[in-house]
Amino acid sequence: TVGTPPPPTTAGGLGAVPPPILAPYDPYQGSQGQPQPVPVYYPPPPPKPLLKPETKAFMAKLLLTLVLMGTLLALILATVSALGKVLDGWRAEQAESERMRAFERSRQTASVDERIQRGEAFANDLDDPVLQAETRRKIAWDHRERALEEIQEGRWADAEASLRLASERAPDEPQFDADRGWLYLTRASSATTPDEQAAFLQQAGDSYRSALLRSNDPRLRLECEQRMAQVAGQLAAIALATPGDRTRTLQLLYAARFIAPQNAPVRQEIDQRLQQLGR
Repeated sequence: TVGTPPPPTTAGGLGAVPPPILAPYDPYQGSQGQPQPVPVYYPPPPPKPLLKPETKAFMAKLLLTLVLMGTLLALILATVSALGKVLDGWRAEQAESERMRAFERSRQTASVDERIQRGEAFANDLDDPVLQAETRRKIAWDHRERALEEIQEGRWADAEASLRLASERAPDEPQFDADRGWLYLTRASSATTPDEQAAFLQQAGDSYRSALLRSNDPRLRLECEQRMAQVAGQLAAIALATPGDRTRTLQLLYAARFIAPQNAPVRQEIDQRLQQLGR
């Protein structure tokens, strides 16, 4: 029949030859012709956890509890420490207040020199700056009391030193400037020459003027204005008593005018004298 392949032939009379097997070439195929399985490697199992989840949760709660307890303990200790400091400060303040009262009682029967000596030692021993300043102000007035006694006794240098100590203990007190003006005014009354008297009067006027500018006390301001008018009048009198020295006369009149209060009658008199002298 046309189209039919011829029958297989024999090879050496051994019978039919089998058809060839069509298969891909495999270089890893064994000698028996069977494919070998490829080995599969699996990762090792994960290690067991050191702590169980329940243990971890317990440890976290324990740590949080310890932190909270530590914070609370620190707050308690800080509060106790602060209260202790406040209590110590209150006790120290009470102790110094009691010492201050005892110091005041001791001043009532002591002389002015004893008050000054004890007061200086007491002020240096105080820790509270407020009480220390208060004590030094009391000492300043003790120095003033002694200065007034020394002025009455004519001890000018001692009185001036006492007033200087008073101003050092209480620098903001204008009364001591006024007292210094009284010291120089008193010294002027006992001066032996017009020039010496004029010098003391000018010092008195400057001291009263300083007290007037620094003081808010109406009583002290009025006293200073009255004393300044008195000083200006005395200076003008000295100036007019020496008509031969025109330069000296004008110098003293201008000094008197500077000291005299603005609305004082003596200032108007000085202005008239200056006009007469062509000034």
